Amino acid sequence: MKTPHLNDEQFSAYLIDPAEDEAVSEHIAACPVCREELDQFRLSVSAFHEETLAWSSARAGNAAPIETMKHKRWTPGLGWALAACALVAIFLSSTLRDHMERAHIHSSIATATNSQENSAEQIAQDNRMLAEVYEQINQPVSVPVAEYGLASGHASPSHSRAAARID
Repeated sequence: MKTPHLNDEQFSAYLIDPAEDEAVSEHIAACPVCREELDQFRLSVSAFHEETLAWSSARAGNAAPIETMKHKRWTPGLGWALAACALVAIFLSSTLRDHMERAHIHSSIATATNSQENSAEQIAQDNRMLAEVYEQINQPVSVPVAEYGLASGHASPSHSRAAARID
């Protein structure tokens, strides 16, 4: 029985990890056509590597020197300005944090008052929303894998979204 030659995906997978697919390794060992194609590809990659190294070496000799910044001395005024900026940043961050804490306390008090008044209505609304979500999750959805006859591990062509997540 004659086996078909490897396709591009199989060659790519084999080049990335030869131990991944034992059948591909066995085919390459047994098929002189595929083995020759694999050797040609390896020669091409090797030649490309050598050419890029030669090009890079040739460019290195023609490269312009890289200029570096010379270190400048810090002036005392710049140091004081940076210190002042740091102090302002610390002051603003602490003031902003205090303001945010006060706003959070006021909003949580208002929310607690409103939530006690509307808790029965809110619970009913939440229950309706959860029921709608449950209905949406359990609606059947088609599985495209089954339409093409591919193995999917499922017995029926449609599943609910919840069942698909469990599988």
